[in-house]
Amino acid sequence: GIYTIVEPVDKVFLERRLPEEEQGGDLYKCGWPASFTASDSIGVENENKGEFYVYDLKTNKKTSDHSSLKNWLAALNYGTMTKETLGELVEMDQFLSYAAVSYFLGNPDDLRNNYNNCYVYFLKSSGKAVFIPYDYDRCLGVNREWNPSGHSMTQDSPYGQGNQRSPLFRYSVDNGGFYKDEYTQVLLEVAENSLLTPESFEARFNIAKALYADQVTPQRNLKNAE
Repeated sequence: GIYTIVEPVDKVFLERRLPEEEQGGDLYKCGWPASFTASDSIGVENENKGEFYVYDLKTNKKTSDHSSLKNWLAALNYGTMTKETLGELVEMDQFLSYAAVSYFLGNPDDLRNNYNNCYVYFLKSSGKAVFIPYDYDRCLGVNREWNPSGHSMTQDSPYGQGNQRSPLFRYSVDNGGFYKDEYTQVLLEVAENSLLTPESFEARFNIAKALYADQVTPQRNLKNAE
């Protein structure tokens, strides 16, 4: 059969990937619209009470005062921004990789294009932010009902469209951003990855087709069912 494997982004996820000195920080799930322009709508989700937040705390729920996120937002929005200052707020190597891979996946519903679908974690020792994507069900041309640009993001510039609300992207990788040159180098590295070649995609597609074509047919109400 067909299986979906889900790896929760939680404390265990972080422990597997971070050195001990960076564990124990605040982890937030970012919902819409997480444009990092204000410090409101921060809290701990409670479905039973209908309480939902743009920045939903997932660790340290009983002890955090949200100062890591609030101070970060204040510095990003109200301070004098320089390349050095941004580098103190964000783990830039990780963010550049995140932004470059996200661009090539072409998800119109991600942090850059629709201000959601990521987690932000604040490293315990430095307080720098790192970003973890999730919910990439609309990428690589598979976008179903959500294709706002009409071309599955394939005609968008990696340096933005000039309408970016998020200071995180404006200051870093958009046109005029402090890290545009470094971002360009990471884009070139990702572009050379063999997984992005038509031959690699076709080989993987044919394996799936051979396994499941007789068992699975598209729902006829999907716009790309034909």
